[in-house]
Amino acid sequence: SSPGVLRLERFYSGAPVCSPTRASVQTGRTPRRDCIFGVEVHALPKTEFTLAKAAAKKGMATAHFGKG
Repeated sequence: SSPGVLRLERFYSGAPVCSPTRASVQTGRTPRRDCIFGVEVHALPKTEFTLAKAAAKKGMATAHFGKG
C-alpha cells in the first residue's frame, strides 16, 4: 500500500445480492432506504450523496471492486 492510501478491505453486506449491497456501501444507508431491493437495473439518484462524492470533494480518486 502506498503512503496516503486508505484501503477498506472488509465490511458487512447490506443484502445477499450485489446491487443493494453496493448501494449500502456507497450511501451508508440500508438498501431499502434507496429502494434497491435485488439484482435490478436501478441506479442511485444523481442527487444521492455517496462516499465517492465525499472523497472527490477532497480531491481523492475512488474505485469499487467486487465480483460481477
